[in-house]
Amino acid sequence: MFRGMPSTNKTPASQKNRNHMPKRVCISMKPGNAGGPSSFARKLTAGLENRGIAVTYSLADRPYDAVLVVNATRELGALWQCKREGIRIVQRLGGLNWAHRFLPVGWKGFVLAEIRNQLMRLVRARIADAVVYQSHYAQDMWEQKYGPARVPTTIIYNGVDLSLFHPEGERYQPRAEVCLISVEGALGNDPWLIPVQVAQKLIEQGLDVELLMFGAPQFGVEAKLSKYPFVKFMGVVRNHDLPQYYRAALAYIYTDVVMGWCPNSVIEALACGTPVVGFRVGALPEMLGALCNDWCVEYGSDPFRMEEPKGIAQLATVVRKLAEDQEEARLAARRLAEERYGLEQMVDRYAAILFQEG
Repeated sequence: MFRGMPSTNKTPASQKNRNHMPKRVCISMKPGNAGGPSSFARKLTAGLENRGIAVTYSLADRPYDAVLVVNATRELGALWQCKREGIRIVQRLGGLNWAHRFLPVGWKGFVLAEIRNQLMRLVRARIADAVVYQSHYAQDMWEQKYGPARVPTTIIYNGVDLSLFHPEGERYQPRAEVCLISVEGALGNDPWLIPVQVAQKLIEQGLDVELLMFGAPQFGVEAKLSKYPFVKFMGVVRNHDLPQYYRAALAYIYTDVVMGWCPNSVIEALACGTPVVGFRVGALPEMLGALCNDWCVEYGSDPFRMEEPKGIAQLATVVRKLAEDQEEARLAARRLAEERYGLEQMVDRYAAILFQEG
């Protein structure tokens, strides 16, 4: 289909004429109100614009100096035209879609997930001038399946506004002695309801627990959660309203064990001084670094086959230990966020790779 199309990196006169103008970048997606890629696009846009770099979300909205493809785009013709004109194209990648092979997404959801995989693979293999992976975990998944990319690659972790997500500020008042929190963009990918099981273990041990669960419900998860009186289902909450809930929680229970490539919610919790508890799989161990030794446990089965985790009781034990020394754990969480996950650091690195600075 694309055979014979030139892929020159020569800069045309129209592009050279922009050298004296303010920089402009196209992020080839229109962000919605949910988390995930949309949250990333909104934050990156704000950061770039604060640096005097204009942003458009349409490949048709010329001119621009660089393109950031978030995973993939269906506008391959427009992207190829950018390639021909020598406009720099950077692809940001998480991992491959795979959970649709186990979750009840229906035939349409299955086909769409496979198409997205092939679009991402095409951009990575034939079009991108550089690839940014969200984590080493995401990079390993791609390279194990398709080998190393043909272009330069780097890891850029997501970032959050450390002045918004901060330990100090308004705090939700839980109705129970122990408050736990779980935040996902789409709630329902965890068929085992891991946070619910952890809370149940703690209740069986005599603790008074309230579990706050956030996210857009799918696969009937809201009805399932209604059976547990200690669960408070919060649905989708604006990003700016989340810090008060993170601050109130003893621990954030992370559930997206395989599909989270560098989850914003983990970073948000850390920035609010909330320890993150989860399994030693996926991107979480590299995100937590040395803290993983105390806050993560073994999954105990094969998460890539959606097998039930065996480490629920161990997670409950981790939460109980956190209750014994909350102050030190909260300080460690915030310190990690400041060292690795500041929004300014993320935006600086994307600006550098988009415009080949430094």
